[in-house]
Amino acid sequence: MFDDNRGQAYTLEGFIGSILILTAVLFALQSVVITPTTGGTVDRDARDQVRLEAQDMLVLSADSGNLSKMIRYWNGTEDSTDRRFAASDSRSLGYSSDLPPGKAPRGLLLMLEEAFEDKNGYNVVVTYQDDSGDPNGGTMTMVRNGFSTQSGVVATYTITLYDDQRLTGPGGSQLPLSEYDTNPSNGDDRFYPIPDAYPNSPVYNVVTVKVVVW
Repeated sequence: MFDDNRGQAYTLEGFIGSILILTAVLFALQSVVITPTTGGTVDRDARDQVRLEAQDMLVLSADSGNLSKMIRYWNGTEDSTDRRFAASDSRSLGYSSDLPPGKAPRGLLLMLEEAFEDKNGYNVVVTYQDDSGDPNGGTMTMVRNGFSTQSGVVATYTITLYDDQRLTGPGGSQLPLSEYDTNPSNGDDRFYPIPDAYPNSPVYNVVTVKVVVW
């Protein structure tokens, strides 16, 4: 009888011990899921929220016509060494950490600056078709604030340019896009890097604006 009671006690102790171990394991697993630094659900939701905000800014800018004007805000001066976005830092940096002047169509960049400057970095790149129709045939840097990390998110929007549209930057004759040259080495002052990819139609080019936020 004594042995039976001892056996039952051992069984009960083992059962209670198993419950304690299982509870500890479940608690540890739940802790891993809810910790933001582990790349779990919280981190993924935050990334999705940033992507959605950037996408909404692109849509708002496109709907107002600001995005197309920003793509065409190119120097119209006769200085062949000044081939870049009007008033930008350089061809490779775009506007960098600065904003275009007040008269520029800068709605998208203002929204990005207000939303992400203090907490994140962001780049804005324009990708366009080349003469062969390659949709990734060339790029123009609108803003470069640094290099994206592995946690960077991307939002994109496609804009159609037309032959009869004009550059929106100051200076120059502001001819229709179809009158500009894409060869930077021939000394022609009518230079715009995006080519006429559809010479037999009113469409000039189809470009993609990419915002990368990290």
